[in-house]
Amino acid sequence: HGSLGWYFMDKFVQLPFVIPSLSDQQRGEYLLRLFSGPHAEEAGDSGPPEAQEAEAALRRVLGSGAYAGDLVQQVAGPLQELRHKAPDRAAQYAEQAIERGAHQFTDEDPEIIGQLQAYTPFLGASPRTIKRFANLYRFYRMIQWTRQFQGLEYADPPALGKWLTIMLRWPQLVRWIQWEGEASLPITGAGPTQRAARFEELLHRSADYAAWLDVLDQNAVTRNSWCCDQSLFDLLKRSPEQESDLVRALNVGVW
Repeated sequence: HGSLGWYFMDKFVQLPFVIPSLSDQQRGEYLLRLFSGPHAEEAGDSGPPEAQEAEAALRRVLGSGAYAGDLVQQVAGPLQELRHKAPDRAAQYAEQAIERGAHQFTDEDPEIIGQLQAYTPFLGASPRTIKRFANLYRFYRMIQWTRQFQGLEYADPPALGKWLTIMLRWPQLVRWIQWEGEASLPITGAGPTQRAARFEELLHRSADYAAWLDVLDQNAVTRNSWCCDQSLFDLLKRSPEQESDLVRALNVGVW
């Protein structure tokens, strides 16, 4: 991964994660929440009929033996309805759903196995790295479920697997997007979103790996740097669809 210091920390940190940068909009929303009072519902208020129906549906699903992946789909609709009518109760049901999913989501889950099979070629031959990927995936998948239950934008499994692979194999890319401090790349921007968009724009402009190296040369990027790794190029180029791009990793709170 580069420096000796990184290897040292990588040996001991079993669950690496990135603290996402706050956008201007997120800063504003955070400030508003600091000075806004609680919106507690009146005690004993059962809410409108729509809210009662949504709660009944949630109780049925949460009381069933639905598996974690199916649970998300089954509670999403009723939660969305209840969120508009009774947000406090919706938050309580979301916590219950997340707790259910956390107990069911293990290393043997078909979703984890599928993502491991898809990204193992990019993770290298170390069993430790593969195990870390499984741990990271479970951790971040629960965070994305939380976002989904809250009605926020979230990552689908293929996109999440791709971003976690990059975090483990090429952490320099994530650090450069976040802070622009560890790589001498002349791709500058006002913030992480702009840097991620610019990097990906240049990469997708390259038809193949040879063309990518030419782009790096034209931008005075040292060929010995991590961005010249063909495996990284292949990973980023193999799924150029919108839901798997680098900018979205920032938008859904993974990076």
